[in-house]
Amino acid sequence: MTSPASDIPPHAQKAIIGRFLGFQALAPNLATIQLNGHRDIAERLSRSLCWITNETLDDPDSVQTLGEFLGSLLGRLN
Repeated sequence: MTSPASDIPPHAQKAIIGRFLGFQALAPNLATIQLNGHRDIAERLSRSLCWITNETLDDPDSVQTLGEFLGSLLGRLN
């Protein structure tokens, strides 16, 4: 029996996992950033995460591993 994730292409897996982990990590901080009067920064972080993961969806030929992608995602969000 195969898992449902095995049917998802690697580039889509990277995008899904990157977005999920990114929002999971950012969620507690986004509210604090907004409450401190930096609503634009919180919005930019959210949009950047979506933009970067969308780029990954548009690149089915990427040879970057999931670990490499997550590392670069973190660096790009910083």
